[in-house]
Amino acid sequence: MTYTIDQLRADVERQFTVFEIAAGGTVYRLRNLLRISDTERQTVMDALEQINQTDQDTARDLAGLRPAVETVLTTVTDAGRGAELIAVLGEDLAMSLRLLEKWAEATQAPEAPSSPA
Repeated sequence: MTYTIDQLRADVERQFTVFEIAAGGTVYRLRNLLRISDTERQTVMDALEQINQTDQDTARDLAGLRPAVETVLTTVTDAGRGAELIAVLGEDLAMSLRLLEKWAEATQAPEAPSSPA
């Protein structure tokens, strides 16, 4: 049996799914980290590192948190619609953080299969 590129594409779509969120009749597709370009992935990884290093108990750190969260969401949103999604979320940092969390959970890469012993 020959495995086709269409089958490969379908397998990858299932395994490395997008996270979809609907707002006002519009569906925004947040892509898996493995489905974005190297440059975009590096941008997201840098922003995630900044988010992880933020002390969410201090007001000064919270002020710097928004740009990093918005960078991640803007970058992973498909079809260049990240700024539109950010506008929908408004200035509610809690909603943006929760969306980021939901995206991370939904698009987490599956574990690699174990190698034979």
